[in-house]
Amino acid sequence: MRSAEGASKICESLRQRRLLQDAALESAQMLSHLRRQFLIERNFLVKGQGYTSYVYSPVLFLFTQPIFIIKFLNSVCFNTKEDNDDNVKAHPFI
Repeated sequence: MRSAEGASKICESLRQRRLLQDAALESAQMLSHLRRQFLIERNFLVKGQGYTSYVYSPVLFLFTQPIFIIKFLNSVCFNTKEDNDDNVKAHPFI
């Protein structure tokens, strides 16, 4: 009876270890993919533009993010400033 419990615990331990290894491998693959994607995008933005492009590429990256675009357009196109005037309302887009 004890050997069956011991074997069961060992099997459970091995199963949990395998799950952890699979999760670690999946995380490593995801990080590798994200790193590769970042390098491709950076090279695309930087290619042939000289040193200053390293400074501007993060700014260009921000402008490619949808939520940033929405907030930027709202701040430029619509009056969202907090004024004392009750007639000024923030646009409901955000």
